[in-house]
Amino acid sequence: MRNSACLTVLCLSVLLLSPCFGADTNPPGLPARPAAEKIVPAVKAMTMKTAGVLTEITEQTIRIERTFKDKKEIMEFSLEKPLEGLVVGDKVSVNYTEKEGRHVAFKVAKMEEKKLPPRKTQAPGRAAGKLPSREKGGRP
Repeated sequence: MRNSACLTVLCLSVLLLSPCFGADTNPPGLPARPAAEKIVPAVKAMTMKTAGVLTEITEQTIRIERTFKDKKEIMEFSLEKPLEGLVVGDKVSVNYTEKEGRHVAFKVAKMEEKKLPPRKTQAPGRAAGKLPSREKGGRP
């Protein structure tokens, strides 16, 4: 009796598990999953920065003229919010992203002009570019 019970359990196990071993991952008639359906992680929007001189301001757009590789070019940006405190001719830096093929500025800031410190004047009686002479045989 015991042997027949073990044999019955073994046969039932084999019969129930046999379809799992021969099963295909794709049933016949269904195409393989295309690569475009694979899960792709979300891409962070790329931000860019440029600088130039404001040439035109409206409520929705601005235009700047910038020099890039010794060529002047005009770039147009859509604005997320209206600008305040800027006038045509100001030097500005623009942080922007590309949305639907357009440049969208999210930060526009006026650039401060760099002021160089005044040059030191040459001491009287000393020629420009000449160092004091060294004595022979010794180091200063």
